[in-house]
Amino acid sequence: MVVSYDLLHELETVLLRDKFRNKITVADVLSYVEFLHERATVGPSSGGQYAPGDLAVPDPDDQYLVQLAHDAQADCIVSGDPHFRDLPLAQTPSEFVTALVAGQYEKLTTQIPEFYGAYFSELRNQLERPDVFAEAVPNWMRGYKRVVTVRVRDGVVVVHFPRELEVTVEGDDGTTLLRFPSEPDAVDDTHEFLTFPEKSASALANFIGGGGGIEIDIEPDVAWGVKGYDKPQQMADTSGELAELSWQSPWTRIVAADLFSLIYFSDPESAKEQARRDMEPYIRRGEPS
Repeated sequence: MVVSYDLLHELETVLLRDKFRNKITVADVLSYVEFLHERATVGPSSGGQYAPGDLAVPDPDDQYLVQLAHDAQADCIVSGDPHFRDLPLAQTPSEFVTALVAGQYEKLTTQIPEFYGAYFSELRNQLERPDVFAEAVPNWMRGYKRVVTVRVRDGVVVVHFPRELEVTVEGDDGTTLLRFPSEPDAVDDTHEFLTFPEKSASALANFIGGGGGIEIDIEPDVAWGVKGYDKPQQMADTSGELAELSWQSPWTRIVAADLFSLIYFSDPESAKEQARRDMEPYIRRGEPS
């Protein structure tokens, strides 16, 4: 993101007008402008001098923004101001976010295999440690997984299934959402990418629950960040003298990320940290690693 001191000054001046007080506090305005100053690239102010041949906008007071985009070799000017509508570089905020999210979705086809490849590699290295209490490690942490990434209208849902498990997930209307055969002799992890643009992440996550009624606490089309479960969810029957396991989810991990949190899958090092945290309860204390 590129700004200039002219732009920051105009932004601050406009947002400090009285008509915005019921929407944003003065402290928030100052904090926001300071955030942009620290995080964005600050380009030179034009001083009112524009190179010949520059694209013109109807409002001369906005011309400095075109000059800033030109000097910074910016990819686009993001604005809802109709004065910019005819400029080749101009995008509305909606257009910009749509293009940005589409680009992030494209990256997921390489990022997710790298992210969970790093996770499984570290997890299996941890399982080989001499100080691991192997008898306590649950079976669902072992074996190879089918990682299914489903793009939905408000984000993505990533689900891990054991490859030896036959998987069939149906929607409320009886249509089959997911179907994969059992592969008990698998020798690696696989990745599948599906798209259900009409579904919300919350609905899909609930369908994948497998009939246990366990839901991820997210609302359709409302930003929630990243939520999910890092182990299969279970339900117990407590009607008898001893509680008995009555249901376990077919998946071993489920992660739902909204449109603004897809960057979660871009850091394989954080995936390795997750694997080490997942193994921590099964490491014997006081013994060398």
